[in-house]
Formats: sequence, C-alpha cells, structure tokens
Amino acid sequence: MTADTKVMVFGTFDRLHDGHRFFLREAEKLGTTLVIVVARDTMVTLHKKRLPKKNEQDRVVELSKEFTNASVVLGDANEYAWQVVEKHQPDVIALGYDQQKLLEALEAKRLEFSKPPVLAILPDHQGERLHSSLLGD
Repeated sequence: MTADTKVMVFGTFDRLHDGHRFFLREAEKLGTTLVIVVARDTMVTLHKKRLPKKNEQDRVVELSKEFTNASVVLGDANEYAWQVVEKHQPDVIALGYDQQKLLEALEAKRLEFSKPPVLAILPDHQGERLHSSLLGD
C-alpha cells in the first residue's frame, strides 16, 4: 500500500447489516481512503427487479453516519457508465464474493480507465447467513 491508497466499493447497502459492515471494514484495510458507491434506486430495480427498501438518499445517510471516515457517494445513473470511477480514480476496487457480474464488467473495462485500478475480491462473512437476499432484501 502506498502512502495514499484510495479504495472504492460498490453496493446497494439496503438495510445495513453485519455482512455489509464486515465487507466495508475489510475494504478499509486495503487503503487509506474509502469511497463507498451506493447503487441508485434505478440500478437496484434493473438488477434486482425491485426497489430497495430504503431509497438511495437514506442509504447514503445511513452509511455516512456509520462510516464517518469514508466518502459515501451515489453511483452512476446509467449502467456501466463508470463516471464515478473516473471521477474518484481509485487505486483499488474491492468487490464482494458475490459481485461476479460486476467483476466481469470491471475486468473488461479496467485497462480503459485513465488510472486502471487493481481489483480485489474480499472474503465473505457468514455469507450463507448474512447475504441480503437471505434477509429479505
């Protein structure tokens, strides 16, 4: 890790739970600055075929209150636009064990970014018990 390493994560973070907290704490360990990208309501609907329980602004506020040292930002309004990546220029993009589709999209695009980030897969924390889909999210 260099003196200043910016780590970016992506997620819906609807009804913040211990699995989310573990993921975000593990991501924090990879750098000095954490940027949490919260999925837009429209993107959640596109990918999960339903609206989140909490709207995007409420999810940003909840994360900002708990992860006070992180920058919490909204994701792109259009799928795979990658504007948030270009704007924040992360050194590392940390992905959850269950973000395979996002990993594939980033692998295909990574070298086209003005500053190609390293992609890191983080371990799960009781994923069989704490995954959002199992908690009714």
